[in-house]
Amino acid sequence: MEKIDEQAVKRDELLRMLIKIVGKTNEKMANLEVKVKKLEKEWMRRQTN
Repeated sequence: MEKIDEQAVKRDELLRMLIKIVGKTNEKMANLEVKVKKLEKEWMRRQTN
């Protein structure tokens, strides 16, 4: 039984780490999308001037 519990704990730790990494990646992607939209607006504004 102990072996199974240890494996489950290790798996849970790995899953938590993955979730953190994915969460941070999603946050970075969202920030990049906002930056790209701002750059696109700025570029369009400069094209019209």
